Amino acid sequence: ILVGFLPSTKAFADTGDSLLYAYEIATLRDSLEYERRINRKRQRDMLRRNLPTFLSLKAAGGTVFPTKDFVSGDLNIPFYKSAALKFGIASVGDQWQDIAYGMPYYGIGIYVADFGNRPSGYSIGRPVSVYLLQGATLFRFNDRLMLNYEWNIGVSMGWKPYDPFDNPMNACIGSEVNVHGGVGIHLKWLASQHLDINIGADVTHFSNGASRMPNAGLNMASGFIEIGYYFNRKEALNRYNPRLTPPRYDAHFTSDFSLTVSSLSSRQKITDKETGEEIPNMYIDRKFKVLGFN
Repeated sequence: ILVGFLPSTKAFADTGDSLLYAYEIATLRDSLEYERRINRKRQRDMLRRNLPTFLSLKAAGGTVFPTKDFVSGDLNIPFYKSAALKFGIASVGDQWQDIAYGMPYYGIGIYVADFGNRPSGYSIGRPVSVYLLQGATLFRFNDRLMLNYEWNIGVSMGWKPYDPFDNPMNACIGSEVNVHGGVGIHLKWLASQHLDINIGADVTHFSNGASRMPNAGLNMASGFIEIGYYFNRKEALNRYNPRLTPPRYDAHFTSDFSLTVSSLSSRQKITDKETGEEIPNMYIDRKFKVLGFN
């Protein structure tokens, strides 16, 4: 009877092995799918991190450096005022990158400056800028007080540039649109869960990169006070972990490639608005075309 059952037993064993193999394959597939789902969830969680956002209002007052006759002597600007409205996204502090890079924040700002009344022919305008900003902490004195830096770069409009007829003395600004660049340092005090107060100083530069002459530019320095309101910082304050450290980094070489092609057209004559006649100009009118590749 046992001998009669032997072939059936072997067949049963083979069937069992096949079922076990199929089960292992299915389990492996399920594990891989589970791992993929976990990875996708982690990626979604990273994208949905409840990053603190803030809105701030900045008021500043300062002076314009007398780098040209246009803004020096009797024409100097001893005081100008400006205001900026900013929106940004801050770090949480639950990743080593946040700690290593000083809790960086990023955002966008709108800036307006007022240089006061100027004599006819010496106008500057009232520029309005839109810029990108980035900042971080340089030093933490305690949990509520820290020393921060911030820099910004953008584009400014609303200037009254040099014009040989209407604004002939403006040797600083030669175009209606200019680059806005600035950098500053400030003390940041966490007044409450939602409120920050910043006090500091910054420098600002306006110019067009000599794409249109004249282009001495404006260089300014100011002190400022800023009040920021955070919408969802409670969770971030609870998750902040200053003990996080970067992982091991193996030094290695990297290589970069960059190609830039540019062309320049220039002329030293201007057109009289009334007669249409070309007359000599003390400033060369230059225009650039630039193509870059990285």
